[in-house]
Parts: sequence; structure tokens; C-alpha cells
Amino acid sequence: MKLNNIILFVIIIGSIISCKQTKNSPAYKAFLTQEHRFVLNECELTYNEKPFYIGMPLEEARALFGEESNTYRGGMSVYKNKTTFFWKKKGLRLSVFDNIVKYIYKR
Repeated sequence: MKLNNIILFVIIIGSIISCKQTKNSPAYKAFLTQEHRFVLNECELTYNEKPFYIGMPLEEARALFGEESNTYRGGMSVYKNKTTFFWKKKGLRLSVFDNIVKYIYKR
């Protein structure tokens, strides 16, 4: 039991440490100069330092990402209330059910 607690503690500390970024590294500075900066990791989801999340209303997503480049409504009977929104330049696709973001895809 004690060994399990130690292993769990190491995993938690490792996860916390891995979320911190070195702000002085050349790679991080190059990342900041990009037009579309997505951070998708176990700690947070952000676009240009603004958070986004599964379950957010479609209007909030549009305010954050701008006007979508294309949309597609689900054709299968199971997905009649599904609409997929594409932001091709950003490489982003959101699946929306009843005006709520349910899936986020980044290429």
C-alpha cells in the first residue's frame, strides 16, 4: 500500500512539473510568434492564450476562433442534430450538438 502511494505521488508531481513551460527557451519564443497558437495538453486547452473547452456554447467558440470556413450537417439519422464546423486555416474542426461543442479535432 505504501509503495502504491509513493508511485501515485511521483505521477502527480511529474504531471504538475510537465505543465510548466520554459519561457526563455528558443522553441517557446518561436511558438509565441505563430499566428495560431494552440496548446492542447493534459492541463488545459487554449488558443492564443484564451481557454476553450468541450461543452462550451457555439457562440463562444465562434467569438474565440472567428468565422468558420465551412460547415457540414450530419446526414445519418443518429446525428440529425450534429453540425461540424471547420476552420481550415487553423486546422480545427468542432462537432456541435444542439449548439454545444462536443468534440474538438486539431490536425
